[in-house]
Amino acid sequence: MEETLSQYVDKIIEDGIITTEEHEQFMELVHTDGKIDEEESAQLSRIFQLISSGKVKVVDKERDNVDREKLEAAKNELLQAEEEDRKKHEELHAAQIAKNSSEEELKRKQAVNQKVKEVVKEQEAGRNKINEYFAKRNS
Repeated sequence: MEETLSQYVDKIIEDGIITTEEHEQFMELVHTDGKIDEEESAQLSRIFQLISSGKVKVVDKERDNVDREKLEAAKNELLQAEEEDRKKHEELHAAQIAKNSSEEELKRKQAVNQKVKEVVKEQEAGRNKINEYFAKRNS
């Protein structure tokens, strides 16, 4: 069974290394039919994003010559930084939700207070009319 482009990229990601030879094979897979379709474009973007973010390292030599401990440490640092960024984002998101909730609650309270003022005003106007009625009647 022939390997798909997506499977090929998955293998590269798993190891975190792409040799120049693998890069050439990757490009051959992309250009097999002479055009770049949507899937191929997505995989191209995926691999280049991984390389630019440091999750995949391009090496000129064979894989066995790569200092795997340093590479693994670098990958772990990136993963840790991403996790910290994710947590910060979640905290900011939660704070924004709380702020929005507080603002919405404040708006609701203001709307209720306004309605109460309107009702009190209407009641006072009604009492005044009743008092005027009785005042005219008693005069």
